Amino acid sequence: MNAIEVNGVTLTLPDLANADDTDRVFGALQKVADGANGADIGQATTYGDQIRAHCRLVFECFNTVFGEGTDTKVFGGNCNLRLALESFETLGAGVRDAYQELSGEVSAMRSRYSPNRSERRSRR
Repeated sequence: MNAIEVNGVTLTLPDLANADDTDRVFGALQKVADGANGADIGQATTYGDQIRAHCRLVFECFNTVFGEGTDTKVFGGNCNLRLALESFETLGAGVRDAYQELSGEVSAMRSRYSPNRSERRSRR
């Protein structure tokens, strides 16, 4: 299992080999990406409200990926845009690395068990 450290808290990433976990993780990441340009942010009346809206998206993402209450554990109720964005970036990088590791494992397994056509033909 891969882990990331966010604001001094170590979090274990879900198993991306599990289809349900993968859907949940990638869905949460996409929701942040979509929401950052969405109407909720644009309708905020003050800059502080915009920061809160962005932070809420990141907090919900962390709760979706790691379980309810993760936002409180990681951010401690602090609504800081810079911290939220850095944390989201750390999460994205961790997921990318875990996905690449899984892809490497699948490729290695595929190459071990794939028939070698040229070798089979030379045996005839």
